[in-house]
Amino acid sequence: MKADPDAGRAPRDAMIEQFDGLDRWIPLPVRVRLVELLDSGAIEISRITLADADPAKPAAVAALRRRWKPDGPLRRPAAAAVRYTEDTGMSPPCVWVQEQPLDDDRDQYGAGALWINVGWYDFGQLVFRLREGAQSLEVVRPTRTEPLHALHITVRDAAAMPPM
Repeated sequence: MKADPDAGRAPRDAMIEQFDGLDRWIPLPVRVRLVELLDSGAIEISRITLADADPAKPAAVAALRRRWKPDGPLRRPAAAAVRYTEDTGMSPPCVWVQEQPLDDDRDQYGAGALWINVGWYDFGQLVFRLREGAQSLEVVRPTRTEPLHALHITVRDAAAMPPM
């Protein structure tokens, strides 16, 4: 059997533009679930490239420093995601990073909260959090040197969210 030089890449299951080039780091069950939610009109997904930067706010810097060593594999993507929230003017009532509130005094769980997750950490809670009115910033692939890509997932229509 000879390879067809004109053959392109085989179609991928559960693919949308936001996943293009990232699909190898987004497990198929995650892609399927997100595409179902998107197709139902329940959510919106925006793809973001995060700048390699530490947060500007001293409290955020201190919280990340307490949580991870400077060279820890999750610190860079978490710091870049928190900095993104600062640079874009997002002002959620609470920011959670890998299931921990960034500020212990602001630990609101649901409405308006922003959940930053790295590498699909705790993906099983996504629908619950979205139903509660939170939003999610999922850093697709934690890496020490490569570009950092994230998916910002927000609720478009809460009534279209699947039942618990």
